[in-house]
Amino acid sequence: MPQIQKIYSLKKLSKYKNYGITLFSKEQGRLCEKHCHDFIEIVLVRGGSTNHMIFDGETDEAMSYGLIRGDFFVIMPGEVHSFSDNRNLQLFNLALDPAFIDEDRALLETLPSWNKIFGQSSPLRREKLHLLPEEYNQVEKLLLQLMTSLDKMTGNDYHELEAKSLFCQYLIRIGTHTPDKWHRMRGTPDECITRCIGQMESRPEQPFSVPETARRAGMSTSLFSRKFRAAVGLSPLKYVLRLRLEKVKAFLCSTDLPVSEIAEKSGFSDSNYMIKYFHQYCGTTPMQYRKMNSIRK
Repeated sequence: MPQIQKIYSLKKLSKYKNYGITLFSKEQGRLCEKHCHDFIEIVLVRGGSTNHMIFDGETDEAMSYGLIRGDFFVIMPGEVHSFSDNRNLQLFNLALDPAFIDEDRALLETLPSWNKIFGQSSPLRREKLHLLPEEYNQVEKLLLQLMTSLDKMTGNDYHELEAKSLFCQYLIRIGTHTPDKWHRMRGTPDECITRCIGQMESRPEQPFSVPETARRAGMSTSLFSRKFRAAVGLSPLKYVLRLRLEKVKAFLCSTDLPVSEIAEKSGFSDSNYMIKYFHQYCGTTPMQYRKMNSIRK
């Protein structure tokens, strides 16, 4: 078994309140040595990037993979792991007593990604899920609400029920992603790729060319595409299309703009192509989606 620098216990965490979950978020140092814990650690990368290494206690093998903002992963009790080459890394760390979900386990196990979250037998087979910006924003809002609720808990009050409800909503948000959305990533995130992802996420409606973007990153098209897919689990083109669809959905929910104008504002030059791709990915038409999800008064 790999040499462990530190073992963390749920009951000794600074924010522990004799409750089954504890949540905290802080900026990490440049390096986090090998450690393990007696709880399930559910992690969402809030910002920055890092190289995460996880060890197999049986074989002493190790797997290293990169993490960037929006990545979600889980570490089970007793699993040894570490972080290195942290660059402005900030995490949401949720410490979970496994017994806390026993009461709801039968229902939670029906989530499409339950086995991806909790069911992987070997840490070397563990995968991560990358959340798109809009998905991330919704989950971050839930976690901030959960953190507030946990901070307000004084014992045997409604904040316990509120916290459990928010925690279950968090699991459902993650667990309803289909298993094919999870992937592995080996190696430290490339700064050029991370920067490119940030630019795409901030302005997905801008014209996008894989060869041109690769040239600006100083890479061949094939190398850029390979590194990009390793980071988010999708090709650059599919990722920008997914980002544009998120923008379309936001316009549909918050405006009464015609679909053709929404397509143009979201980076689609052809509204018919957008409608076809929207239906393929969302399982419904843009107008049906608007009727079901409009937040306009």
